This record gives sequence, structure tokens and C-alpha cells, in this order.
Amino acid sequence: MIKDLHFNFLGFHGTDGYCHLRVAQKSSKKKMVIVCSQYKNYYGTSPTNAMELIAEKFFYDVANKNIEGFDLPKVITYEEWHKDTSKVDKLLVKVNPKKYKERFKNTHLDIPKMFKEIIWIERYPAGTGFWDHKDHFSLVSMGDKKDPRWHGKPSNEFITSNTGFSISELFADTEAVDLKEVQKNLAEMDDARKFISNHVNRPVRWSQHLLEQLSPKIKVTKFATGRSDDEDLWELQIQGLIEEIFNICFPASDLFESEFKVSKKLGIHKSGGEKKCDLVLFQPESNKPSVMIELKRACSLAKNQSGKICQDIAKLLIYSKIFESDSYLLICGEKDQLTKVASILDVVLSASNDYENVDDADKSNSIDALDLTPEYEGLLKNFGVNSVHTRLIGISEDSTVALWQVSHLHSKLINNKPYLFRLVNPSSDGK
Repeated sequence: MIKDLHFNFLGFHGTDGYCHLRVAQKSSKKKMVIVCSQYKNYYGTSPTNAMELIAEKFFYDVANKNIEGFDLPKVITYEEWHKDTSKVDKLLVKVNPKKYKERFKNTHLDIPKMFKEIIWIERYPAGTGFWDHKDHFSLVSMGDKKDPRWHGKPSNEFITSNTGFSISELFADTEAVDLKEVQKNLAEMDDARKFISNHVNRPVRWSQHLLEQLSPKIKVTKFATGRSDDEDLWELQIQGLIEEIFNICFPASDLFESEFKVSKKLGIHKSGGEKKCDLVLFQPESNKPSVMIELKRACSLAKNQSGKICQDIAKLLIYSKIFESDSYLLICGEKDQLTKVASILDVVLSASNDYENVDDADKSNSIDALDLTPEYEGLLKNFGVNSVHTRLIGISEDSTVALWQVSHLHSKLINNKPYLFRLVNPSSDGK
């Protein structure tokens, strides 16, 4: 069975979203696979930014028979009490569930569990993503918080063994993924969608932008400077490349800042220059940090690199607790050096982006696992931080850029959360 769907969903800010879905299943012994493709000539909310919205609507549409021609491998549900349910109501359900259960409970599809029963591929056909000459596609899994994780390009052997199809069989042809061919009367919708895509309110899944674009930018910089390797690139140069990416994906440069001063805000400033966070994203209409990123180079020339990374992890733990921010460690460098660093720090940093063993991406340990200076040992103790929790958000396709979330609480870890930013100037108070 192969079925093509012109799929509509509610995009960000109430806009109409569209994508192409190809649903395929060779037999009951093979996994169902869904290929979600970005349309050509489409300017609305992208499949990446709306991944969880598309998946949820798809599952509900099939379960409710709004889409015919196939069934889901498993329909897994859970029940939830209405918010205003009283103890008496719950007693009535217990006494006579057949009569009262639907009155006081809602039944929902368990999307994360159902997602484990299928294979989901996100596809950007040539000319719709970052490359004009080739398709860009990735396996996607979903966490318990309905948070997606991208695992990079699957091999044809993996797809064939799990689904019975080749990758080429699963990819719809050019006309099927061209929205102008699917909907001829696009003039008014197209103009409206272009306006919406450039509106000051727009979604940004910045983590995916970094993982997909930073490595090519580093390569271009190496070529432009005539270097055969990137050992000599300074972290400030890398920050500049990240700012270039953010300048494109964010609606305003005021929503992010490099070299954000933190020591006075944390109450730990003594004298001299302030401690700084490499990159900060702000909450809309506020100067409060929403995302804080520490950058490190995986470089053979650096001394005590693992120790320096541990200090950055300590900083991120403090940001996570005191600023209540989402805190991230970004490491980039040649593949061998990045692998070496991750191996040395494997007690706190996972380097596994394995689709089939997604839980391996998390690491939890006591702060004793970190190689810290007395200064940072004291800071973590003073701020009441006792444990370190990390999650590998992703690794670039060429394994030269890796991103981890770092938190003092495991419950705060989430994969690739989409942020909605607005065109605002962060308040200057406290800066």
C-alpha cells in the first residue's frame, strides 16, 4: 500500500499549513512509514517547525476515519479526568463506568507511544531546503513530551529491512510535491502566505538551523581563508557564523546577543571583567534569557579541553537553575576531535544519535562526575546544584557540530522545542 495525501494542518498563528504525506506499508509484518515532505512553492509553517502538530493531526484523522484507505498499526489511548471533576463524580465513574466515564473523562491518543509503531521521515525535496541539487531527509522520533528528535539520514538498508521499500520508492515525484501543481489557483493564497512567513511573529526551531547550517558555513570560511583545517578558527569567529544564521531565522537581531554578561546578574561578580555567556536568546518583550548557549571548539591545539568544557557545563547548570533558562552546550570541530572529546566526557555527554536507541541520548550524574576547578565546585555548592543532566539534541550530518541541552533537573530536558519570537527590543533594564 502506498497512499499520497495532500495534508493540511493548522500552522503557527492560525495560518493554513500544507505538506505532502506519503503513507506506505508493504505488509503487516513490516512497519508503516510516513514521509512528510515540504512542498515546493509553499511559504507557510514548515514541516520541521510543525512536526508535532502534523503528526498529531495525522494520527487523529486516521483514527477518526477522516482519512480512509488504511488503518494505524496500533491505536493506543489514555484517559484524562475533566478539570472540574469532583470526588463525587469520580465515585460515580467507579460505581458505574459504562454510564459515567465519558461524562467525566476524555480519551486521547497516546501520540508518543503510537509514534514508536511507525517510521517517520521528514523530507525536503531538492530546491526546497538548503540544497538545490539534492534531497535532504532525516529520520524523526518523538519523545514523551511530544517533542521531536531528528536523527539524520537513514541508510537504504535500514529503510528496506524495516519497511520493505527502498528510499526511492518512498519519495513522491516532482509534480506531487509541487504545490502549484496540486493547487493551481494559488495567487491569493500565495501572497497571503508570503506575508505571514515574513510577519514579525514567526516560529524558529533554532537548534535544527544550527545543526544543519553551521558546518557548511565553517567549511566556506575555511575555503575563503585558505586554511586546510579549522584549528585556527577562534570561538568568536564561530559565534559570528552563528549570528549570521540567527540573523536569517530570527525576525530581529535584538532577540539574541553574544557575550552576554552574567556575573553581576548571578551576584558572583568580584572585580575586573564580568563572566559572559557566549550566546543568549531572549524571551519576547523581555531582557530575560530564554536560551543560553556556551560554545566550545573541539581542537587538538587546545590544552585541558575536557576540563574547560566541564567549566562550561557548570555555568550552564547555574543558568538552568538561576535564570530558569534552557541551557545548551555547542561543540564544533573536526569529526575525529569531536568524537575524542565526547569519548573523554562520555560520563556526562552522550554521542549517540541512534534512532533505535533514542534513550541513550540522555546522561544523568552527580556533579562529582565533572572535572571542576575549586571556583566552580564552590559556585555549584552555593547555588544548590547537585546533579547534571544532559540530552544530545543532535549531531550534524558530517559529525562536526553537536548540541546538548544541559539542566540541573532531568524533567527540564526537551528536544528541539519550537520558539515563537516577536519583533521587539529587549528591555534595557538591568543590562
